[in-house]
Amino acid sequence: LKRGGVLIYETYTVLQPQFGKPHNPDFLLKPEELRNWFIDWEIIYYFEGIKKNPKRAIAQIVCRK
Repeated sequence: LKRGGVLIYETYTVLQPQFGKPHNPDFLLKPEELRNWFIDWEIIYYFEGIKKNPKRAIAQIVCRK
């Protein structure tokens, strides 16, 4: 991503298995892990928690390099 570029990313967290797939812990993020990946970037939006309809445990980030 070029300097000034924006990244939009969403993935599942370790709480997801209680709601369904995926179950493999190798593909689930720990608390604050996504935010920590981009600690040196400008974070425009961040959410980590449970979304409804369908119910799922996710982490979302929008950040600028």
